[in-house]
Amino acid sequence: MNLLNVAVSTHDLEGDRVRLNCGCGSVQPDGWVNADRREYGQDIILDVRDGHACEPYAGMFDVIVANHLLSCFNHHELPGVLTNIRSMLKPDGVLRVLVPDMRAAARAYLCGDTNWFPQGDDMPSVSERYCTYVTWFGESPSIFDASYLGNRLYAGGFTELAGPLQCGQTVLGPKGSGELDDRCRMSLIMEARTA
Repeated sequence: MNLLNVAVSTHDLEGDRVRLNCGCGSVQPDGWVNADRREYGQDIILDVRDGHACEPYAGMFDVIVANHLLSCFNHHELPGVLTNIRSMLKPDGVLRVLVPDMRAAARAYLCGDTNWFPQGDDMPSVSERYCTYVTWFGESPSIFDASYLGNRLYAGGFTELAGPLQCGQTVLGPKGSGELDDRCRMSLIMEARTA
Protein backbone atom coordinates (compact mmCIF):
# COMPACT_ATOMS: atom_id res chain seq x y z
CA MET A 1 0.00 0.00 0.00
CA ASN A 2 1.26 3.51 -0.83
CA LEU A 3 2.45 5.20 2.37
CA LEU A 4 1.40 8.62 1.08
CA ASN A 5 -2.17 7.44 0.41
CA VAL A 6 -2.36 6.10 3.95
CA ALA A 7 -0.92 9.34 5.29
CA VAL A 8 -3.40 11.49 3.38
CA SER A 9 -6.43 9.40 4.31
CA THR A 10 -5.56 9.16 8.00
CA HIS A 11 -4.24 12.70 8.57
CA ASP A 12 -6.59 14.93 6.61
CA LEU A 13 -8.92 16.58 9.12
CA GLU A 14 -9.80 19.53 6.88
CA GLY A 15 -12.16 17.73 4.49
CA ASP A 16 -10.53 17.67 1.08
CA ARG A 17 -7.64 19.87 2.20
CA VAL A 18 -4.27 18.13 2.29
CA ARG A 19 -1.61 19.74 4.49
CA LEU A 20 2.12 18.99 4.59
CA ASN A 21 4.31 19.61 7.62
CA CYS A 22 7.63 19.81 5.76
CA GLY A 23 10.74 19.31 7.90
CA CYS A 24 8.63 17.96 10.75
CA GLY A 25 11.37 16.35 12.83
CA SER A 26 9.71 14.78 15.84
CA VAL A 27 6.75 17.23 15.74
CA GLN A 28 4.12 15.16 13.90
CA PRO A 29 0.60 16.37 14.64
CA ASP A 30 -2.56 14.64 13.53
CA GLY A 31 -4.25 16.28 10.56
CA TRP A 32 -1.00 16.78 8.69
CA VAL A 33 1.11 14.67 6.36
CA ASN A 34 4.48 14.82 8.12
CA ALA A 35 7.73 14.74 6.12
CA ASP A 36 11.42 15.07 6.88
CA ARG A 37 14.65 13.96 5.21
CA ARG A 38 15.75 12.09 8.33
CA GLU A 39 13.86 9.17 9.85
CA TYR A 40 11.66 10.24 12.76
CA GLY A 41 8.81 7.76 12.22
CA GLN A 42 6.98 10.30 10.03
CA ASP A 43 4.71 9.61 7.04
CA ILE A 44 7.21 10.51 4.29
CA ILE A 45 10.99 10.61 4.08
CA LEU A 46 11.61 13.54 1.75
CA ASP A 47 14.62 15.72 1.00
CA VAL A 48 13.24 18.90 -0.57
CA ARG A 49 16.62 19.64 -2.17
CA ASP A 50 15.93 16.73 -4.53
CA GLY A 51 13.43 17.71 -7.22
CA HIS A 52 13.02 14.07 -8.32
CA ALA A 53 12.03 13.08 -4.78
CA CYS A 54 9.34 15.78 -4.81
CA GLU A 55 7.86 14.76 -8.18
CA PRO A 56 5.48 12.06 -6.82
CA TYR A 57 3.85 14.78 -4.68
CA ALA A 58 3.48 17.38 -7.46
CA GLY A 59 0.33 19.46 -7.06
CA MET A 60 -0.83 17.43 -4.06
CA PHE A 61 -0.92 19.87 -1.13
CA ASP A 62 -3.18 22.80 -0.33
CA VAL A 63 -0.90 24.04 2.46
CA ILE A 64 2.75 23.37 3.21
CA VAL A 65 4.29 24.57 6.46
CA ALA A 66 8.06 24.93 6.63
CA ASN A 67 8.61 25.63 10.32
CA HIS A 68 12.25 26.61 10.85
CA LEU A 69 13.23 24.54 7.81
CA LEU A 70 14.58 27.13 5.36
CA SER A 71 17.40 28.19 7.67
CA CYS A 72 18.85 24.68 7.14
CA PHE A 73 19.76 25.56 3.52
CA ASN A 74 22.35 27.95 2.18
CA HIS A 75 21.66 30.95 -0.06
CA HIS A 76 22.36 29.02 -3.26
CA GLU A 77 20.14 26.06 -2.28
CA LEU A 78 17.11 28.14 -1.33
CA PRO A 79 15.72 28.90 -4.84
CA GLY A 80 15.78 25.20 -5.76
CA VAL A 81 14.32 24.13 -2.43
CA LEU A 82 11.52 26.68 -2.75
CA THR A 83 10.86 25.69 -6.36
CA ASN A 84 10.57 22.05 -5.25
CA ILE A 85 8.25 22.97 -2.39
CA ARG A 86 6.14 25.12 -4.73
CA SER A 87 5.86 22.20 -7.16
CA MET A 88 4.10 20.15 -4.46
CA LEU A 89 1.42 22.79 -3.94
CA LYS A 90 -1.92 22.71 -5.70
CA PRO A 91 -2.79 25.78 -7.79
CA ASP A 92 -3.45 28.58 -5.26
CA GLY A 93 -1.77 26.46 -2.57
CA VAL A 94 -0.01 28.32 0.23
CA LEU A 95 3.43 27.94 1.76
CA ARG A 96 3.69 29.09 5.37
CA VAL A 97 7.27 29.80 6.44
CA LEU A 98 8.68 30.34 9.90
CA VAL A 99 12.35 31.24 10.26
CA PRO A 100 14.43 32.71 13.07
CA ASP A 101 13.86 36.48 13.08
CA MET A 102 17.29 38.05 12.89
CA ARG A 103 16.04 41.62 13.35
CA ALA A 104 14.42 40.63 16.63
CA ALA A 105 17.59 38.78 17.65
CA ALA A 106 19.73 41.82 16.83
CA ARG A 107 17.42 44.08 18.86
CA ALA A 108 17.65 41.71 21.83
CA TYR A 109 21.44 41.60 21.50
CA LEU A 110 21.78 45.38 21.29
CA CYS A 111 19.48 45.82 24.30
CA GLY A 112 21.40 43.19 26.31
CA ASP A 113 18.29 41.02 26.69
CA THR A 114 19.70 37.57 27.48
CA ASN A 115 16.21 36.27 28.30
CA TRP A 116 15.09 36.68 24.66
CA PHE A 117 17.39 33.87 23.56
CA PRO A 118 16.37 30.24 24.13
CA GLN A 119 19.78 28.92 25.20
CA GLY A 120 20.27 27.90 28.80
CA ASP A 121 22.14 29.31 31.75
CA ASP A 122 25.36 27.67 30.58
CA MET A 123 25.63 30.73 28.30
CA PRO A 124 25.24 33.64 30.68
CA SER A 125 26.24 36.49 28.36
CA VAL A 126 24.09 38.05 25.67
CA SER A 127 27.10 37.82 23.36
CA GLU A 128 27.38 34.04 23.74
CA ARG A 129 23.67 33.58 23.25
CA TYR A 130 23.45 35.85 20.19
CA CYS A 131 26.52 34.41 18.46
CA THR A 132 25.35 30.82 18.86
CA TYR A 133 21.72 31.67 18.07
CA VAL A 134 22.46 33.29 14.71
CA THR A 135 23.67 30.01 13.17
CA TRP A 136 22.10 27.76 15.80
CA PHE A 137 25.41 26.28 16.85
CA GLY A 138 26.57 26.00 13.23
CA GLU A 139 23.51 24.11 11.96
CA SER A 140 21.82 27.00 10.14
CA PRO A 141 23.66 28.37 7.11
CA SER A 142 20.98 31.01 6.35
CA ILE A 143 19.62 33.85 8.45
CA PHE A 144 16.59 35.95 7.54
CA ASP A 145 14.85 39.25 7.85
CA ALA A 146 11.57 39.97 6.04
CA SER A 147 13.23 41.51 2.99
CA TYR A 148 15.66 38.64 2.43
CA LEU A 149 12.96 36.00 3.01
CA GLY A 150 10.67 37.77 0.55
CA ASN A 151 13.47 37.89 -2.04
CA ARG A 152 14.14 34.17 -1.65
CA LEU A 153 10.41 33.36 -1.95
CA TYR A 154 10.20 35.38 -5.18
CA ALA A 155 13.35 33.62 -6.45
CA GLY A 156 11.60 30.30 -5.76
CA GLY A 157 8.71 31.27 -8.05
CA PHE A 158 6.17 32.60 -5.56
CA THR A 159 4.36 35.72 -6.75
CA GLU A 160 2.19 36.74 -3.80
CA LEU A 161 3.51 37.25 -0.27
CA ALA A 162 1.96 38.16 3.07
CA GLY A 163 3.88 39.05 6.19
CA PRO A 164 5.43 39.44 8.55
CA LEU A 165 2.53 37.78 10.33
CA GLN A 166 1.70 37.27 13.98
CA CYS A 167 1.70 33.80 15.43
CA GLY A 168 -1.43 31.98 14.24
CA GLN A 169 -2.42 34.81 11.88
CA THR A 170 -3.23 33.75 8.33
CA VAL A 171 -3.72 35.99 5.31
CA LEU A 172 -3.26 33.76 2.26
CA GLY A 173 -3.68 30.38 3.90
CA PRO A 174 -6.90 28.74 5.02
CA LYS A 175 -8.04 28.63 8.63
CA GLY A 176 -5.77 26.33 10.63
CA SER A 177 -2.67 27.06 8.56
CA GLY A 178 -0.99 28.62 11.58
CA GLU A 179 -1.68 25.84 14.06
CA LEU A 180 1.92 24.57 13.88
CA ASP A 181 3.39 27.98 14.72
CA ASP A 182 5.81 27.81 17.61
CA ARG A 183 8.76 29.79 18.94
CA CYS A 184 6.53 32.75 18.12
CA ARG A 185 8.60 35.37 19.92
CA MET A 186 11.64 34.39 17.87
CA SER A 187 10.00 33.65 14.52
CA LEU A 188 9.54 35.66 11.37
CA ILE A 189 6.37 34.31 9.73
CA MET A 190 5.33 34.78 6.10
CA GLU A 191 2.93 33.13 3.68
CA ALA A 192 3.45 32.78 -0.07
CA ARG A 193 1.57 31.48 -3.08
CA THR A 194 1.64 31.61 -6.82
CA ALA A 195 -1.23 33.87 -7.86
